[in-house]
Amino acid sequence: MDIFLTVDHPMLLGGLISRVAMAEGLKVVGSASTAEGTLEWLQKHPVDLIVIDDKVPDQEYHQFLKAAQRLCPHVKLLLMGQEKDPLEVEKLLAQGLSGYMLRQDAHDRLVAAIYAIGQGERYLSPQLQSR
Repeated sequence: MDIFLTVDHPMLLGGLISRVAMAEGLKVVGSASTAEGTLEWLQKHPVDLIVIDDKVPDQEYHQFLKAAQRLCPHVKLLLMGQEKDPLEVEKLLAQGLSGYMLRQDAHDRLVAAIYAIGQGERYLSPQLQSR
């Protein structure tokens, strides 16, 4: 599975790349620090899954989700961020988001989330599932 990471914090990006690189069947094919950079990449290089940090400042997530799906209709999207309002997460899932992961879970659960999404499941951090 080809993974693209959109993260504007270099240390977090490095850690995520390391986690994915150790997992069987997963490959980080690129990264960007902006949503616009990700959309530019998608115009030339389709990917299977995009992991995007909610701290990427240059685009609203609803707009980014629509634009990414327009460029690459089968792309899966995993949003990683701080705790969100469950209604907002449900709204994003209804619009095609494949999963939402709390940033604090990324180190321990990123690969499991990617595998779940790759198998067609939706992923939510455990703390969000209990609400």
